[in-house]
Amino acid sequence: MHGNAPDLRLDAPRLARKHESVARGARRIGGGKQRQCRVFRTNHFDRSGVAARCNHNRTGLVENRVKSARIDSGDLARGSKRLRKALDAAGKPYIKLVASNGLDERKIANMELYEHAHFDSYGVGENLITSASDPVFGGVYKLVAVKLPDGTYQPKMKCSDSASKAIIPGKKMPWRLYDENGQAQCDLIAMDGEVIEAGKPVKMVNLDPDAIERTITITPTKVKRLLVPHILNGELAIELPGIAEKKAYIAKQLTEETWETELRIEMPHKHYVNMTPAVAECRAKMYSELHGGKV
Repeated sequence: MHGNAPDLRLDAPRLARKHESVARGARRIGGGKQRQCRVFRTNHFDRSGVAARCNHNRTGLVENRVKSARIDSGDLARGSKRLRKALDAAGKPYIKLVASNGLDERKIANMELYEHAHFDSYGVGENLITSASDPVFGGVYKLVAVKLPDGTYQPKMKCSDSASKAIIPGKKMPWRLYDENGQAQCDLIAMDGEVIEAGKPVKMVNLDPDAIERTITITPTKVKRLLVPHILNGELAIELPGIAEKKAYIAKQLTEETWETELRIEMPHKHYVNMTPAVAECRAKMYSELHGGKV
C-alpha cells in the first residue's frame, strides 16, 4: 500500500465499478466471422479481485472470456509483474497484458531491459503519430546540376568557405550494397551513368575525410538502385503499394536488411554512405576550382 491508497480487496461488483471498465462487444474480424472480444482494464488490483472478476465474466465459451488486461497508469512494470502473478494464480495464463500511457521506444526498452516487465504488447499512440524528438524536418534545396540542350547535365556546386558544407555535385544515383547474409553493407553515391554490379569488386571513397581508410573495396552479393521515379512528365510512373505492402517492406528493412547495431536506441552504429571515385573526383575538382583547397 502506498500513501492513502484504498483497500484493494474488493468483491467483483465493486472492482468493476471503481477500478476497471470492461469493453464489451468490440468487434474483430477474423476467419471471415465477427466475434466478441473483451478487454479487462485495471488500475488497481490484487489476487482476490482479479480472480473474482475473471470468474465473474466466465461463460464457459472460449470466445467470450477476457482476452487481455491493460495497465495505463502508475508503475507499469511493477504492475505487470503483480498482475501477471495474480492472473497465473487464478488459472488465467492466457490473458495477455498490455501497457499504454505516453509510451515511446525508450520507456519500453527501460521496462523490458532493466525492470523486466511482463507485458505481451504495448499501445503507443501520441509518440507514434507525432515526431516528438524531431517535430520539424529541415529540408534545403541545393542545385547540383543543370540540364544542357544536348540532354547532358553540367555539375554545379554551392560556393562556401567551409569544406564541411561542400555539396556533392552532379546528377547522381544512390545504390545499396548487400552482403551474403542479405544485410546492407553501405549505401553508395554514384554518377547517374555508372553501373554497380553484384559479384564484382566496387571501389569506394569514404565521405568522412578523417576516416583511417579513405578508400575501400568490397564485392557485394546484391545491389539495388535507391532512386525510383514516381512521376514522369506529370504522370504517375509506378503502381502505388497498398498498406500491407508498405508494412511488409518496412518490416523486411528492419528485420533482415538493417544491422542490429544500427537500431540501438543509445549510440547506434551509423549506416555507412560512400562515393564512387568518379563522384569524389568531381567533387574535389570543383571545390579546388572554386576555393583553391581540398575537400
